[in-house]
Amino acid sequence: MSLRAPLLLLLVLSVKAMAAACWITSTPAINFGNVVAGNTTSVNTE
Repeated sequence: MSLRAPLLLLLVLSVKAMAAACWITSTPAINFGNVVAGNTTSVNTE
């Protein structure tokens, strides 16, 4: 029990971390990437 508890907690935290990373990379990073790409393309074309 003493060994399974930290491992289970670590597993839960890693799953939550991966889910958070997926959400972070999927939503704001894509928006930020689009904004940066839009700014760079607009600067390049103009």
